[in-house]
Amino acid sequence: MAVIGAAAALTATTACDYEGHDTSAPNWLLLRLGRHPTEEGRLMTELEDFLGDVLPRLHHTETSLHNGDPGPRFEMWSHKDPVTLYGAAMAGVGWDQVGAVFRHIADRFSDCESCEWEVVAAGVSTDLAYIVAIERTTCSIGGAPPSAYALRSTTVLRREDGAWKVVHRHADPHDTATAPLLQGLLPS
Repeated sequence: MAVIGAAAALTATTACDYEGHDTSAPNWLLLRLGRHPTEEGRLMTELEDFLGDVLPRLHHTETSLHNGDPGPRFEMWSHKDPVTLYGAAMAGVGWDQVGAVFRHIADRFSDCESCEWEVVAAGVSTDLAYIVAIERTTCSIGGAPPSAYALRSTTVLRREDGAWKVVHRHADPHDTATAPLLQGLLPS
């Protein structure tokens, strides 16, 4: 409350329009904190900002991984422990184990035809955020013809040096058809 009150007092003394947007106390403060206006002129919420930043990056990361390239996933994930992975086929604790899993599964994936996320729930605070989703992917696993599969996933992110980095992922099969396909990811 004190911050909003201070912003209201400051807004009253700086009766200027900030880039053509509403400068009422809450909006002025949000603009000063880096909130962005939508096409309708209203300010985006912190959650909308977060999803607008992270979802396109996750899409690129996951599409690349399912085409055999783990590089974007390495960039999207934190390398600072604690980092955990409870994947649908493999798991790891600590960046050394998690990175090894990513290299292994990237070697098994190819020919990604689609990779979509249906966000079920999401939340964001100052330095932590999460996304719960149904992930639907069609790709080749272990050289087999491309097949569709779906995962239920929870992704936890931590803000590091101003960027959102994944620090935990948990995924499991969304349907009975998915589990047998994921066996192709396991080490021989």
